[in-house]
Amino acid sequence: MSVAQTTNKNEVRIFILSLALITYFGFLFLNAYVLKLEYTAIRVFQEILTIPMIISAPVLLVFAIRMFLTNGKRPASYAFFTMLLLVSLIAITWGSFFV
Repeated sequence: MSVAQTTNKNEVRIFILSLALITYFGFLFLNAYVLKLEYTAIRVFQEILTIPMIISAPVLLVFAIRMFLTNGKRPASYAFFTMLLLVSLIAITWGSFFV
């Protein structure tokens, strides 16, 4: 397996993880403002997973920036789109604390 294939697989993995983060926070938003489900199991999972998800977003952003810079700075790469997704997710998440 060549270095380019390994790098591309890592970019795809980070992209998929960022999509999972966005999906989690999307469901969290839906449950908080639209669905308002009060099941104990849902609340337990929300409490257990929210802080690790908040911490993992900047960590994934650092990995995406590093991959973007080392792989030729291609704007049509997975790393670039991952950076866009994570920056917007971090801005919305941290911005919700101050509103």
